[in-house]
Amino acid sequence: APAAFGDRALELLTSALRQGLRECEVEAVLTLATRPGHRANAEWLYRELAQMTMPDRDATWSIATYFADTSSDSYRRLTQWSLEGRVTSNTEIELAARTLIWLLTSPNRFLRDEVSKTLVRLVHSNLRVLAGLVRAARDVDDPYMQERLLTITYGALMVGGDSNLNHARLVVDELIAWRDAGLPIDVVARDSARGTLAWAADRGLVTAFEVAAFDPPYGADPP
Repeated sequence: APAAFGDRALELLTSALRQGLRECEVEAVLTLATRPGHRANAEWLYRELAQMTMPDRDATWSIATYFADTSSDSYRRLTQWSLEGRVTSNTEIELAARTLIWLLTSPNRFLRDEVSKTLVRLVHSNLRVLAGLVRAARDVDDPYMQERLLTITYGALMVGGDSNLNHARLVVDELIAWRDAGLPIDVVARDSARGTLAWAADRGLVTAFEVAAFDPPYGADPP
């Protein structure tokens, strides 16, 4: 129960996250992350990981979770619940999605691939959650996460955007704000964002002028 998780427990888990997680601690983090109202849920995880520099985060979190796809029961349970539609409340969906995006920082490409597919399945019918993920990823200094999140956004809108164009517009608004703040220079990320805006323009959600702001050469100087 959340009430049984006291100050000392949170202190120990935070210390482990900052210094390098053992396998049992990875299990604890992934298990607690999706629990609404828990002190060590995905909201705590986001605060802790977002404030780290990318090298520190890679040395602790990303390395510790490298084999999550093959060795973590908590990860398998989370992805299975997401794929089977057993994560049902908006709060649970948001917590699950906010947990999964941190696995996009992994150097394990197969893990990133699986998480990407799971996230598209999880958020394509929950576009408000997707808009929040786009906003969250914008402030994280990790190109792996940003590239994948933009690709997930494109895929999720292609799959489920037509079912709720008002919520799709929320996602597009977040992309426009990201573009104004400076999108990643990665061409895959930029092309995903451009494709998303083209999809939105085809449905009358944005103007041709707004789409043109996402076109190549993406603000780069000519060679």
